Amino acid sequence: MVNLHPDLHRYLDGEIPLEALPEELRHEARRWAKLGPVLAALRSVQAPETLAPRVMARIRGTRPSRGLLDALWAPRPVRPIAIAAAAAVAFLLAFPVARLMQERASTTTTAATETAQEPVLVQFVFSAPGARSVAVAGDFNGWEPDAFLLRDDDGDGVWTGLFPVPRGIHKYMFIVDGDRWVTDPYATAYVDDGFGGKNALLEILHLNGRQS
Repeated sequence: MVNLHPDLHRYLDGEIPLEALPEELRHEARRWAKLGPVLAALRSVQAPETLAPRVMARIRGTRPSRGLLDALWAPRPVRPIAIAAAAAVAFLLAFPVARLMQERASTTTTAATETAQEPVLVQFVFSAPGARSVAVAGDFNGWEPDAFLLRDDDGDGVWTGLFPVPRGIHKYMFIVDGDRWVTDPYATAYVDDGFGGKNALLEILHLNGRQS
């Protein structure tokens, strides 16, 4: 509150003219006269109805109550350090997952490769009545004449044997009595052996049905 001289109050209220004031008050009276329009404008401004409750709430250090949903959905500032921390956590979580997926893919690929490279058991059959021994030799066993020996368990002259053969296309022949090389008459294909004879061809497909 500003304490004004009583005569100055009377001047501002229009009760006395400027000349009626003592000399020492006239200068101050002129300054207040210049503020008159501003004061009048301020008096004409009406404060909004919500101003008083808001001011009182701020004075009490409280905020108007809000519903639970409004509080939950109220936007909150996110600090850059929080974003960086969240990104770091996401990276640390993603790294082992990606590594696990990579290891599983590698394991699956390795298993498929190993399966594709595993030999296949092939049943060889050759009819040689009266033969003392029958064997099968080819590029799958180094052309060893006694590596894969067939058997005639029934004594009917039909020799059979079950042997592991890698996947692919292979050349082979039967060896009768240890010294007579005979081409399989029931092979599906043949190729020259370089000595005037024919090697039988055996094709074992890969799992996908194609040769690699």
